[in-house]
Formats: sequence, structure tokens, C-alpha cells
Amino acid sequence: MDMYSGTYTKSVDNSGAKLLKCICIYKSKNASIGSKVNLVLLKTKQKKRLVKKKKYFGYVTSLAKPEKRGDGSILKFSKNKIVLFDKDKFEKFLGTRVKGILSKSFNKKHYRFQKIVLTGKFI
Repeated sequence: MDMYSGTYTKSVDNSGAKLLKCICIYKSKNASIGSKVNLVLLKTKQKKRLVKKKKYFGYVTSLAKPEKRGDGSILKFSKNKIVLFDKDKFEKFLGTRVKGILSKSFNKKHYRFQKIVLTGKFI
């Protein structure tokens, strides 16, 4: 399953977001692992920090679409998942840790976000 604008996704971090809707994907029509996306928050766990119907930025960490690697192996996740960032200060990571598994291709594309890279487990 590809990720296009209008796709519903979940958050991988512990920011408190439950359900997100993708508004647009930067520089392409469909997303790949490591793509920058614009999101709207639909459901939250905590109502203090995050606001419903507010825009956020994020990076795609896993896709349900099969991804072929250079060594011939195929990587496929069960759901599309995203890491959330603040819209005003894009460098500000909203969570404190990453729940779940990240792809190695995410590490290669976004080495500047060391906080995310160090807290996640890689496949």
C-alpha cells in the first residue's frame, strides 16, 4: 500500500498522536521511507501538548509497500508510520523516544536527526 495525500497513518513516537492524515508529500506524488510530509492531527492520547486539527510535519519511517534492497531482500511493514515534528520549529522532535522499528534507509537519509536515530531499533 503506497502512501499518498489523504492517507491515514499512525505515529511511531510517544508524542501522544494516535491518528494522522497526510495532506501533502514534498517533492513527489507518493511517499517513500524518509519522505517529508505535511500532516493534520485527528486523534490524540494527551490533550495538553498536541492540538487536534493542527498541521504538523513528519518523516515517513515505515511503509506497507514492499521495499527492495540492494542485497535482494524485501522489507515490508504492516502499516504506514510517521515521526512527528513541530510546524513552527521543524527541528523540534515532539516525542522523546521512538516506539517500534525503523528502516536502515531512514538512518542513511536523515543522519542529522541523531535523537531519533539513537532511540530506535533498526532492521
